Amino acid sequence: MTFELKNSVAVLTGAASGIGAQLALALADKGVSLALVDINETGLQKTLSDVEKAGVFASAHIADTGDIEAVEALKASVCSAHPRVNLLINNAGVTTLGSFIETECDEFDRIMAINFSGPVAITRAFLPLLMETPQAQIVNISSLFGLIGVGSQSAYCASKFALRGFSEALRMELYDSPVGVTVVHPGGVRTNIAKSATIPKHARENNNDRRDYADSFLKLEASKAAAILVRAIEKRKQRVVIGNDAKALSAIQRLFPASYQKLLIASQKRRERSS
Repeated sequence: MTFELKNSVAVLTGAASGIGAQLALALADKGVSLALVDINETGLQKTLSDVEKAGVFASAHIADTGDIEAVEALKASVCSAHPRVNLLINNAGVTTLGSFIETECDEFDRIMAINFSGPVAITRAFLPLLMETPQAQIVNISSLFGLIGVGSQSAYCASKFALRGFSEALRMELYDSPVGVTVVHPGGVRTNIAKSATIPKHARENNNDRRDYADSFLKLEASKAAAILVRAIEKRKQRVVIGNDAKALSAIQRLFPASYQKLLIASQKRRERSS
């Protein structure tokens, strides 16, 4: 069974930039009404303006999705603007560029809150509304780093692995319901996530090097990633891996589950020597 996007109503977090902004445009072109959510008011208003040019109704909701206490207020705000919700896309995400020992507890917890606890709370808030519709879909944006573990990304990997596990368990629980669950694993998509990443204060001396190094892996245009994701939603796919890098590394992890990290370390050392 396919998912009919036309005349659907979607809640989309992280809508101010990157995949979220491009996804908003792609969904608007399909006739989807949108509740756009982000903490970045300037970026959110730009996305809202762009979406409205497509002739669909959209609303903007400024919210910190990592603040669980703000979720009920977000729900009320969305419900006041839209008669129903049948598509929920948990896309908001952030990272920090530092090893586990460099990353302080409050920063680790912040990453977990935005990338995992927030989506869980938002899903809990909107699931009753989704259940009331004949057909609904939850889309959780995990990451390639929800499939493989890499150094300097312990907090991000923890949050994205957790989101993957939550999504897969929730899908089983909702098996006989009208609500499907899609979990998405993008690879290196050209967004601002690396440039906007925090750097642990104990590693400030080389923060630009870390950001530039991480940013160099982000190749796939966000618009292309969004187009792939829209097609996957229409097909109600359970799992989506986006990007050749993500597909290749996912395959390597499945083939060499106990030793793939040795291959990653060797590749990283070769890259450092050639740079």
